[in-house]
Amino acid sequence: MDKKAKILIVDDTPSNLVSLQRVLRELEVDIITADCGNAALANTLKHDIALILLDVQMPLMSGYEVAQFLQDNPNTNHIPIIFLTAAYKDQKHHVRGYESGAVDYIEKPINDEILIPKIRFFLKLYHAQQQLEQALAGEKSANTQLQNEIELREKLEQERLQALQQAQLASKHRAQFLATMSHEIRTPLNGVLGMAQLIGQMQLTDELRDKIDIIINSGSLLMTLINDILDFSKLDSGQIEFENIPFDLAHTINDVMSLLAVNITGKDIDLSMEYPSDEPTHFSGDPSRISQILVNLLGNAIKFTESGFIRIKAKCHPLNTNQTQVRLTVQDSGIGIDKAHIDKLFNSFTQADSSTTRKFGGTGLGLSICKQLVELMGGKIWLESELGKGSCFFVEFVLTPVATTVDDNATNQTECQKMPQTAHFDAKILLVEDNEINQLVAANMLENFGLVVDIAVDGQQAIECFRQNSYDLIFMDCLMPVMDGFEATKAIRAMQTNHRTPIVALTANALAQDREKCFKVGMDDFVTKPFTATQLEKVLNQWLKTNQLNPSYKATQ
Repeated sequence: MDKKAKILIVDDTPSNLVSLQRVLRELEVDIITADCGNAALANTLKHDIALILLDVQMPLMSGYEVAQFLQDNPNTNHIPIIFLTAAYKDQKHHVRGYESGAVDYIEKPINDEILIPKIRFFLKLYHAQQQLEQALAGEKSANTQLQNEIELREKLEQERLQALQQAQLASKHRAQFLATMSHEIRTPLNGVLGMAQLIGQMQLTDELRDKIDIIINSGSLLMTLINDILDFSKLDSGQIEFENIPFDLAHTINDVMSLLAVNITGKDIDLSMEYPSDEPTHFSGDPSRISQILVNLLGNAIKFTESGFIRIKAKCHPLNTNQTQVRLTVQDSGIGIDKAHIDKLFNSFTQADSSTTRKFGGTGLGLSICKQLVELMGGKIWLESELGKGSCFFVEFVLTPVATTVDDNATNQTECQKMPQTAHFDAKILLVEDNEINQLVAANMLENFGLVVDIAVDGQQAIECFRQNSYDLIFMDCLMPVMDGFEATKAIRAMQTNHRTPIVALTANALAQDREKCFKVGMDDFVTKPFTATQLEKVLNQWLKTNQLNPSYKATQ
């Protein structure tokens, strides 16, 4: 609601003041009076005046002078003035009044019927001006608020970008740190495990063989911990990748069982697999990730079971022609888990209780990694267990079935039956490696396969060897002095015309971007340190059997 307007009446005659107040009573306004010019000016400074009724002829200061002062003051020059006079009625005084800033000039005696409508008109102007000023003030306030909000959002966006940049930088530093630590740990670990495996192939006493087995098992455990930490970091940063290739699920499960069967040595455990013969086995998906999940679950089952059984079951349920729901279960008769701890078991760095870590070891990352991998595959994982009676882990995910032929299976079985325990290859290999221990490990493993091995200690020497000799396969380390493996590979590829020599990265760099970089410069395969003789044999089988042996080398034999 609009506030009451204030009208200032200025007249040196008291009776005139009283008379005018009586006339204005019907207007619902606040009336302020002044009996001289100075009092009038003082009131305009104290009050928000809507209209001034100003007598012309007054002592000390005339109405014209008062009006002139008001016009000269920017705080009061907006106030409308109506002159009231009984003496100065000629045109000359009318003109002077308007020049002094008046909006009207009324002669006394005053006619109420003329004065009141004029006052009402100026009051309407006053209220309209008040509303306009309020609207402008509201708009200004809204603009100020909007500007403040824009500035706040800009500040928050800047802070968000800074935080994002810091997070990206921290993630980059973390990735670099993990890559460096992985490389620095894998390099000497390759020497430890490689030499232990080479010694294990010799004629040893039972006591020495037990000690070698301890070295290999301890090194393998350390390798598992390193891989867990790297996988956890990649999952945490969203960098994990999945393949989609044809594979045999039954063979994948059997391979995992064969890999971990050595760990049940000395335990009274019956390890078995149940895969119904009428269930499909050939699917499209990521066998390495499924193997990783099974290795973790089966490894835990072996770790926490001293006697009894461990059973892996597979069950397939077709959803439609393109999708099959696969359920894998890993059941054991081990120590079991208290139901109070089951819910937190899939959290990172968590085991059933602190005594589990002290007795059995581990980082507590394995099941967390399994859970994240299964969920990224669109599946789920859960556990049923009872303390003292064993545990059963369930994994469900959807795979795409693929067709297979009887001939392919028969061929694969025939090849597996014909493959000797220790393969022999008639070929010449270039090993590019700067670390002397890793040179010795890799060279011995390769020579055990009947290979002739030349050694280059850096990329530049590798180029010279390649220029002077013919090789059937090159194993290339990536990080070396003088020239690294990436530059050496590019140089070798630039030298080749028709015949392409396979180049396999043999490196302690184990991150996905390292693998991509190797393929980008022209390498054909990727083996991470520490490697085993079995891994090398697999690579040799792939590249020496599919790649025609260099005729110039065979002619010299």
